Amino acid sequence: MRVMNRFKSLLMTGCLVTSSIAMSKEISVMSYNLENLFDTKHDKDANGKDKHDYTYLPLAVKTEGPLAAEVQAHCKAMSSRFYRASCFNLDWTEEKLNQKIKNLAKLVRSYNDGKGPDVLVVQEVENINVLKQFVDQGLAHMGYRSVVLLEGDDRRGIDVGVVSRFKVVGTPVLHKVPTDWKKDENQAQVQVQNKKPRRPTRPILEVQLKIGGKTVVFYANHWPSQANPDEYRKKAAETLIEAAKNHDDKVIMAMGDFNTLEDDRPNSISDVATNPSNGLGLFFQDAVKEAIAAQTAQQLFGGTHWYRGHFSYLDRIFYYIPASDSSTQAKVETIHTATPDFSLKTIDWFHKNGRRDFTPELQKKPYRWDSVVGIGGSDHIPLSMQVNI
Repeated sequence: MRVMNRFKSLLMTGCLVTSSIAMSKEISVMSYNLENLFDTKHDKDANGKDKHDYTYLPLAVKTEGPLAAEVQAHCKAMSSRFYRASCFNLDWTEEKLNQKIKNLAKLVRSYNDGKGPDVLVVQEVENINVLKQFVDQGLAHMGYRSVVLLEGDDRRGIDVGVVSRFKVVGTPVLHKVPTDWKKDENQAQVQVQNKKPRRPTRPILEVQLKIGGKTVVFYANHWPSQANPDEYRKKAAETLIEAAKNHDDKVIMAMGDFNTLEDDRPNSISDVATNPSNGLGLFFQDAVKEAIAAQTAQQLFGGTHWYRGHFSYLDRIFYYIPASDSSTQAKVETIHTATPDFSLKTIDWFHKNGRRDFTPELQKKPYRWDSVVGIGGSDHIPLSMQVNI
């Protein structure tokens, strides 16, 4: 797992954390899918293969110069009409990237009375350079001292990252999620649902932070999308638990976009990640589920992601506190979806019996990035919570 030449990490030292923050027992954490935060340059992976980042390039690069033929061929081969048109026509310039960063950062800054979270776990970020740009430009002077992103194997090149006011301890690690594995007693190789995996999925990033005198382990997650079989997300959950078992004497936070719906079967969250009977030796508490069950979820919007007329909690915050730790408390009553007015867009329709229908009352959904007018940021709502360390 620790293949040093496969990952990049950056520990960025900016404004030093004040002693009051460094020794504080109460911290805030946030998970936010930034939806396609790409830079404007074409990248290759660690093996020298081209990443499929062609949509997020300037139009001049797509139509002129040495990459043009490659870009046009890639766009033409895309099966989705919407994504194909975006690949051909989106002019992803530095100006548009800067505006998207500004919009995303405005939402992060709006949390916690303008202070933002102490630890921010992000998804759908292309590389360490654009994540650093996001922090330098959008979150400047907010005391973030550590930025970590390790390159994974996602074909488009999107990764997960951790931004923190606290010091990183040790070496960050990527835990690769297998998309095929040995399944029967004879150790024969069996593919999920007899299908070959379509692509590598995003690894789970492990980062340890020194907080209030303790080492707290954070896992940044972006599990396989709903376009994949449910078994792929189950394997991601098992990978998370197996990694976390190595730190069962520490406080552990697992955050991110878990891409899991209530009707998934098997269900990677209820059957594995939060199931005391999962047989893996460790399980997490689900802050969203606990808050809803305890009716302390007044600050929850009803979901973190809207798709075809329905909200769901694709984004979650899981926590594990060892029995020996009597001083740490996850304050599930503080779990919160950041939804200031500028981050929401009016919904006037929903799906009913497979058809588009109009809502009797206007509602809101995340205002995702609109490249034409420069408004919006992401199709996800950030999820946050406070923890006493």
